[in-house]
Amino acid sequence: MAHRTLLPRENFRFLKKLLVISAPHFLIIPVSISPADIRSNIELALDQKQTISVVAYSLSQDVSDYIDTAVEVILRFAGRSELIDAAAAAAKAMMQAAFKANLKQVIMRENNLDPVLANDMVRVNEIFGMSLKQGNFRNLREKFINYDLPVTVSFLPRLPESLRIKVKNKFILAPMEHRKLREKLSRCVSFIDFFLFHEDGWADAAIQSDETDIARKAGQMLDDLDMDRHLYTVFCNYDSGETAARLEIPLIAGYIPKRTVFEIESSESGLKKEEFRQIFLERKK
Repeated sequence: MAHRTLLPRENFRFLKKLLVISAPHFLIIPVSISPADIRSNIELALDQKQTISVVAYSLSQDVSDYIDTAVEVILRFAGRSELIDAAAAAAKAMMQAAFKANLKQVIMRENNLDPVLANDMVRVNEIFGMSLKQGNFRNLREKFINYDLPVTVSFLPRLPESLRIKVKNKFILAPMEHRKLREKLSRCVSFIDFFLFHEDGWADAAIQSDETDIARKAGQMLDDLDMDRHLYTVFCNYDSGETAARLEIPLIAGYIPKRTVFEIESSESGLKKEEFRQIFLERKK
């Protein structure tokens, strides 16, 4: 499937770099154009069954506006406008979680810490918690740029069945960290838990921020819709070197989450889950 990518103004001086990376797969839309033109490009992408993506280094107002527009256009087209607010809020919460994962990457690189070593990861989480307490998270865009750590949010309309929202980081987790993440997610009982999983014990009443407010709001909206927790998953793609979170927004009754399909087909394949996962990811793109 072709892609249509929105590049926020904050990324203009990195346009050449991103074009080199993305040219074989993406049509880049310079978003210095008017909001009406952005909307028409999104409508055209939807008509041509293209994936719509936004590449960013922070959740700026521009990025927030592009997310709102993409979700609105897709869900109005699908006749499910009542889901617009929840889906847009979820996309922003997923991006915030991805930026927090970026922060941990910056901490590891700046302090020469190895994610394979348990003691190093304890130190990473200590520094991460202090950064959240001190409000440093909001001033990291330049570091994300310098370390080449963009976050991409993609909207994959699978109409009339679903809208998939995928947010990806440009790195993979170490195997031990990946296992710990999956174990942590398996204990989540609500979408609020999903969107706040990076905080560990830091997201308590003493640490309130715009980021946790976004996560709590989005999680509450999805919980209020009584959405199946299997609609959300986090996975590593070792072939592309990316870590991604995916949320499926069902648009029809009886929709079966992709994660449930994976569990069924994995069991039937007779392969270990991690062996089958790469086959499944490639086949279900």
